[in-house]
Amino acid sequence: MRTATYENTLTGNILDISFVVYFIFSCEWIPNALMNYAQNGQYWHEPVVYIGFFVLAIVFKPFYDVSSSDVDKSVRKVLVTGVSIMFYKNENGKTTTNLTPLLKPFGEYENIEKALVLLSKDLAKGVERIGNDVEESHPLYNCFQEYREIVKNYAGVEVSTDNAKEITDALSNLIKACVKIEYPDRKEIDIKNINYTNPVDYNDFQVCEKELYRLINGIRNEYPDENILVNISPGTSVVSGVMTINAIEGNRGLIYTKQYPPFDLVEFNPDVMLFHEHIEKFKDELHERQSKG
Repeated sequence: MRTATYENTLTGNILDISFVVYFIFSCEWIPNALMNYAQNGQYWHEPVVYIGFFVLAIVFKPFYDVSSSDVDKSVRKVLVTGVSIMFYKNENGKTTTNLTPLLKPFGEYENIEKALVLLSKDLAKGVERIGNDVEESHPLYNCFQEYREIVKNYAGVEVSTDNAKEITDALSNLIKACVKIEYPDRKEIDIKNINYTNPVDYNDFQVCEKELYRLINGIRNEYPDENILVNISPGTSVVSGVMTINAIEGNRGLIYTKQYPPFDLVEFNPDVMLFHEHIEKFKDELHERQSKG
């Protein structure tokens, strides 16, 4: 398993906001100052001051970022994630499951102690995909069958506030059991620390964003932004978009796990980028890694 980290140069703190505001105003101040000087030859100090401070801001910003954006993996303590409609089956003689992108961060980030899960109202509809054709000797067999036995009572039914607790308790136990089997050396997860949003439509951007923001905002007094790791792998493209938006703050991390073996995990530092060249550099690095992958 390979892990890559990507960073950029603009975070979401006060300094960055001030920098962006100053940059925008400079786009007007500097031309106006130059025009005044060209027209009457006076006020020569205005363009000098504006240009001087603008250059200092550009030079100073990268040095600040080097010291502020370096976050060690051990600092990540909270995983924010979605959950795909579950399947666990025998395919071409191999047992496959789409739970891996959810489990992988627990193995790679040993200090994760809490999970915030965006709960899909359609989660129980996929219970028939948890097949009985998987060999009983498989390490995860019993975990999935216990989950299946509970959730099958809600097959074809939307998850609601009335039935969510039984389903989420079953899912929490499944996650805990699978992590314990897949990563036996990491500390055990307390299922009380796996928290869920209200059930949402994974294709409704506004509702997903509102619920996820509410859940994250509820822990911010206990966990600063650098503790938070956002997983964009499970769920729909709408969920990935919502996750990305909620990762762009402070020093939060954003991770993606490939959906096929060897399930490489990639971490990004998704702080807002300001200049086009940074975006292009990011794309080049990502494409280069994918071509080697």
